[in-house]
Amino acid sequence: MKIFGIYQANGGLIGEISYIFRKLVLNDNCSLCKVTHRGLTRRPEWKDYLNTLNVHFELLHINEQPSEMAIYTKGHTPCIIADTGSNYVTIMDSEIIDGCNGSVKKFSTILDKSLKDLQNIYDKDKL
Repeated sequence: MKIFGIYQANGGLIGEISYIFRKLVLNDNCSLCKVTHRGLTRRPEWKDYLNTLNVHFELLHINEQPSEMAIYTKGHTPCIIADTGSNYVTIMDSEIIDGCNGSVKKFSTILDKSLKDLQNIYDKDKL
């Protein structure tokens, strides 16, 4: 199983400039960005958290997703999804990520519990 965090922003220079404009002028923020970044750099506590995960976790911008993933997440970013090998499953939707208020601690607590619950479901299915 692989886990993906999808930002509510496009990657690349134009995407970053657009995001900065939306953030500063329109007060439109990506709540996942608030968890993973402080300014233009990754939060040290985010890097520390990633080192504790026993699962592949990758962050992607909207325009960096494979086509099937982009179809699944369209209109639902930011989000955290799992690729189970046979389908995608939403682990954290934008409302849950918004509720973290940029806190890596809150985010990690919710994600850790969600991953444990998801693993339990898939372990039961294997029986």
